[in-house]
Amino acid sequence: MGFMTNSKKIIYSLAFILLLSGCGEDRVATADLDTDSDGITDRQEAVLGTSYINPDTDEDGISDGDEPLGDSDGDGVIDALESAIIDSDHDGVFNQFDSSNDDPTNDSDGDGVSNQYELIAGTNPLDINDFPNMELDSDHDGLPNSVDPDDNNPDSDGDGIPDGADVDVNGDGVLDNGIDGDKDGIANWADSDLTGDDFDGDGINNRYDLDDDNDLLVDAKDPNDYNSDSD
Repeated sequence: MGFMTNSKKIIYSLAFILLLSGCGEDRVATADLDTDSDGITDRQEAVLGTSYINPDTDEDGISDGDEPLGDSDGDGVIDALESAIIDSDHDGVFNQFDSSNDDPTNDSDGDGVSNQYELIAGTNPLDINDFPNMELDSDHDGLPNSVDPDDNNPDSDGDGIPDGADVDVNGDGVLDNGIDGDKDGIANWADSDLTGDDFDGDGINNRYDLDDDNDLLVDAKDPNDYNSDSD
């Protein structure tokens, strides 16, 4: 009986060792599993947030394995999760290189001019040495000539909002001058609901209102911007 008992113990011990060895192989195999064959294991993809069944999570034509940890725009989102062919905010900079994908007024190259303006002016929003002249404003509407569709008309689309305050300067339905949080047609920086005083109550703050007192005399020629009857 003793011999049989010892034999069983030995058999059980060997079986247990083999079982552990098999489990170990399974664990290694699972850890190394790369379902979509992109060069990143499924376990790593779970940590990165990329898809383990799609080798190109952001579908920009570049495999996740070729851009796993890069962050081209420094926004904290890895390139594998940001498309190099989609421009969400239509500012001329693809998401992978745009640190703010929902704000066209962002300045990706740090040259002091927004991506949005650079797109309109035809300069490179990713080249700090290529930027438009933002000083000249022939019609004094608050919008520099380089991004003004009509340098001789302070209200290019005739909607009653001067170009400098108009979020859609040319009236084509595409935002080309800032963003409009409350959808009233006035760019946030000129919207008195959001910032600045508004003497005449027309919704445009005094800084961007060309006629603060609504006396039909533009401020540039008005001796008193806050008095409709200066004399």
